[in-house]
Amino acid sequence: MICIFSTSLDQSTTEVIRWLHYLGKKDVIRVNYNDRNIRICLDITEGQFSFKWNEKLVYLNDIEAVWYRKGKNWLCDQFFSVTVEDRASFTSYFNNKLKNEEARLTEYLHYIIENTVPALGSSTKGNLNKLVVLAMAKATGLLIPDFYITNYREGVEKVFRQLPDLITKSMSDGLYLFDTIEKSTGYFSYTEKLNKNGTTLLPEQISPSFLQKNIHKKYEVRVFFLENTCYSMAILSQNDEQTKTDYRKYNEKKPNRYVPYKLPRELDQKIKLLFKKLDLNTGSVDLMIDQQDNAYFLEINPVGQFGMLSDPCNYFLEKQVALHLLHHARTRTN
Repeated sequence: MICIFSTSLDQSTTEVIRWLHYLGKKDVIRVNYNDRNIRICLDITEGQFSFKWNEKLVYLNDIEAVWYRKGKNWLCDQFFSVTVEDRASFTSYFNNKLKNEEARLTEYLHYIIENTVPALGSSTKGNLNKLVVLAMAKATGLLIPDFYITNYREGVEKVFRQLPDLITKSMSDGLYLFDTIEKSTGYFSYTEKLNKNGTTLLPEQISPSFLQKNIHKKYEVRVFFLENTCYSMAILSQNDEQTKTDYRKYNEKKPNRYVPYKLPRELDQKIKLLFKKLDLNTGSVDLMIDQQDNAYFLEINPVGQFGMLSDPCNYFLEKQVALHLLHHARTRTN
């Protein structure tokens, strides 16, 4: 059996499962963390466990390979929240304790899986610290844009005196939310260019903010790393004002061109070394190429989208992921 931890709307998971079925692997279970109507039954002893998902009984020994696509927190809502009448502070405190119980149980189950079953991805590294990864990338020999973090107006003004061309973005994952009540509403945050004159509007004290040197790009590169192979694509977003700072501000009327891209050998090796240091065997990398053809590392997303590379570049990455999972399954069986 191949077990995939994902979300119900992830199209890449659907395509990989189709490839697994086409390649003869029918015994595949998809565990979506946001399937709220699924009843989960757990039986756990030291070092072993089984669970029933959607009436399918799964034993640890039955799992031949795992893919941590998304959604490791599949046990959400298993610990029932409580309300203690007239005790709001205790109710809040106790429910937070229940969330901690859930987190510890989830960590333990995935610890057992990852030490027993070969896996693509990681349950513990799906949300990397971007600042730590930047430091590790620099230590690996990759170029990174200069950045500053400050929490007061004069600090921002001081940075502007050193670097008059700045952008700002989230230090963690950006805001990405679809309103479930108003289904037509979405909330997103992007990389934004800063206006020096706007500093006068800031209060004296602000929340710690990430300021980064704006790289005047020739183009962007998205890399999908899969077990020591880099699949790369250039994104020609530089000539469109809408996508110039952040290509995710998609221009639906005039989309950016996506073309296959071959990484220079030295850059390819440094990316592979960084993944080795992070102990990750898959993930998506964002790079920016400046006007002098210098490649700047921006970030790694262990669960980033790869369909955007697969189709335009004819990489058939969904098939590649399926083949890697089948290889791991055969390795465990043998």
